[in-house]
Amino acid sequence: MIKSINGLAIGFFKTNKFISFVSIFSVLISVSLIITMAVFSANAKQSIENEVKKMFGNMDLMVGYNLDQNKVVDKRLLTQITSLQNDLQISSVLLTHLRIDRLSSLVYTIGIDNDSLAKSRYHFSSDIAANELILNAGLAQALKVQVSESIQIENRPFVVKEVIPDLDASGATSDFIVLSRFDVKEIMKANSHIENQEATYLLIKAKDNADLPLLIDHIRDIDTELRIDVAQENEFLVSNLSSLRVFITVAMILILIVTSLIIISNYEVVLYKSRNQFAIMRSIGATTHQLFRMVLFQCSIINFVGGVLGYLLAFLSHRFLQVGIEKIYSFPTGAMNFNHMTATIVMLICMIVIEAFMLIPAYNSSKVLPIRIMQENEKTDFSYGKKIPKLGKFMLVGGAIFLVFAVLINGTGPRLLCGLIGIVLLMIGIMRLFPHYLTLTLTSMLPIIKRLFGKIPYIATKNVLPQVKRNTFIILIISFLMIITVFGSAFLKTIEQTNEQYLKKEYSTEIVVKNRVGQGSGIDSSDLRKEISKIPNVVVSTLSNTSQLAIVQGDKFIDLNYTLVDLRQMEKQGLVPPVNDADMKSIIVTEEVSKHYGLAIGDQIVLALYSFTERKWIPVDKVSVAAIMEKIPGNGIFMDWSNNTFVDEYIRFDKAYIQTTDTKQTLVQLEELLSRYPELQISTLEKSLEESQQLFYQRWSIFIALVIVILLSVMFGVFNTLMNNINSKRKEFAILRTLLVTKKGIMQFILTQIMLYILIGCVSGVTIGLLLSYSLNLLEATQVFIDWRFVGIIMIVLFSMAIIVFVPTGMRIGKMNISSELVLDNK
Repeated sequence: MIKSINGLAIGFFKTNKFISFVSIFSVLISVSLIITMAVFSANAKQSIENEVKKMFGNMDLMVGYNLDQNKVVDKRLLTQITSLQNDLQISSVLLTHLRIDRLSSLVYTIGIDNDSLAKSRYHFSSDIAANELILNAGLAQALKVQVSESIQIENRPFVVKEVIPDLDASGATSDFIVLSRFDVKEIMKANSHIENQEATYLLIKAKDNADLPLLIDHIRDIDTELRIDVAQENEFLVSNLSSLRVFITVAMILILIVTSLIIISNYEVVLYKSRNQFAIMRSIGATTHQLFRMVLFQCSIINFVGGVLGYLLAFLSHRFLQVGIEKIYSFPTGAMNFNHMTATIVMLICMIVIEAFMLIPAYNSSKVLPIRIMQENEKTDFSYGKKIPKLGKFMLVGGAIFLVFAVLINGTGPRLLCGLIGIVLLMIGIMRLFPHYLTLTLTSMLPIIKRLFGKIPYIATKNVLPQVKRNTFIILIISFLMIITVFGSAFLKTIEQTNEQYLKKEYSTEIVVKNRVGQGSGIDSSDLRKEISKIPNVVVSTLSNTSQLAIVQGDKFIDLNYTLVDLRQMEKQGLVPPVNDADMKSIIVTEEVSKHYGLAIGDQIVLALYSFTERKWIPVDKVSVAAIMEKIPGNGIFMDWSNNTFVDEYIRFDKAYIQTTDTKQTLVQLEELLSRYPELQISTLEKSLEESQQLFYQRWSIFIALVIVILLSVMFGVFNTLMNNINSKRKEFAILRTLLVTKKGIMQFILTQIMLYILIGCVSGVTIGLLLSYSLNLLEATQVFIDWRFVGIIMIVLFSMAIIVFVPTGMRIGKMNISSELVLDNK
């Protein structure tokens, strides 16, 4: 029966069911993973936009004056800003500190109108009428009040209308209350006799597609002293998203390459096994074009079926995995929509890339002469000549040059482009040189292998050399597995370690006690320090809130932040350098301040404080620089509480650092202080690290699962490819058995080759993975952490699985009938 080219191609799937299944499965998994990562990246971007909305609400700008400017937003200014653009939404907000009678201290107070901007900014839903208030959950718990209950503020009764969550759940947050703007104006008028203040600042929402920079310029034209804050993404989150996108892009490329290599390797086995059939087809008149079409049609079917199934798997896993993760981790994953447009585009790109790689086996199947097919399959020598090494070296040098340019030039776009080109050239260069130097290395090691391990490992290693081209595909697949392992684990480990380092910088000691109440807290730092010091085995130091002073340099007043601290106690805790008693009136500055203003230890400087009555800086004291530190809270100046000149009405207790030898017992006794100081909040480094770790796994659980699935899928492809390679050499093993190699020797021969492939692949993969990770480190300017434990586990799993899979395989091949094996490929 005469069959068409397409009919012959379809017949391939009947005669090679397992290879067909593995190839389709490889495409399915890779396309599914890449679509999932692309959707994950898009959702990560959406989550950052949601984070901005959570922080700022629907506002675009926040306009007002700093407190030290002694200026207010009045009706005239409000009218001028409102008239700048049509459809401009403006919400007036009054900020002050009012006294809650039950606490005998001032609390941060927000006066708002019942409009959508204010509600989105402060996350409440109820309308506030006169003599009603909204407060955060932490303050409600401290006051032990619920909705509909009454509390006294400035000797006036207010009914609790709503209790809202604390705005910052990740750490200590100042308590606050929300009142109607009318009530706040009345109280401020009675207390401060302020008549004309309409707002402390304005929340502004421009119309869609408005030119915000132009609007900001117009607002500055009204008053250049206005402070204008723009609602924008958190830099840390944006940095994480940038790293995530780089990782996903690289991971996508690696997955596509690995998938293509697996399919190509499978087809190399098919072409090796079918060499006689291809030779016969060429002998009876089949053209090279027809063979090319046949193999390409087979590859296209695999590509199409795998791509469509991968799309469906990504959609179903996205839909049901989200519910499963919520149940497993007991946290809401949020609205993560499956973007079908993005998924379809990514699927098509993947299929096009894989199809391009499929041209390789299609071309290999269309050798011009029948005898050449036989020669290529049984080739016993492989020479690279001089062009391949030269080209590889040229690419290595070019990649290094591009990376140097990426480090030196300015601009994110050009740096990223040069960096990616450099990385790609380096990887291609290594891969071009790898087979050449692999052959040279193995050849030079043959005498050592024979001397140390015997004849069987020697023959097994030597047998790798004649067909090094085909074996290189297998080694490259293992290499890419290790590249994904190193690069993926480094990405996640870096994020985890960065979070941990940030927390350790925030927690100078194991226990930190913070003041929950804002300006006007009645806590005396000296009394609190004495109370905490009564706890056994405790060293405590207290810090004030950050305030402002100025360094006098000639006619200039350079304003800086300063913090009052217990220098002697902090010295005992090892938080500051030793300070002499004579230097207790001196200051400690950061390295940044010392370099910027040319300060050195022992320098005498004049400090000034701002006078609101005279509206200017007034020199008040002359001090010396006692020490210079890398970083201090507030990033400015430390001075001791004994500097009474700088203890004014705005200075209050902010936090206490506590060192102890018994954390649990200290926490128990600190809890007793809360009844006397309800405005205190106690937090520990250990608890924060645990919460950070939990948040890390919650936030990245889907991504961690993706990395694990990628590794398992590629590992499956690796062992399938190795198994196909071993099965294609059964005739060679039969010949070895005729030369009196025992069954155990055959098993040792196979295991030696497999271990050799894995070892070389692991070494080259880890090397390229490290190169890739540290090259991207140059672009992102962040420290890279390699998870060597995870890399080691993957390598152990590879070697262990090789023993489990290929020892029985070697024993089974060693038992095969020699006569049958010798004529296996002559059908």
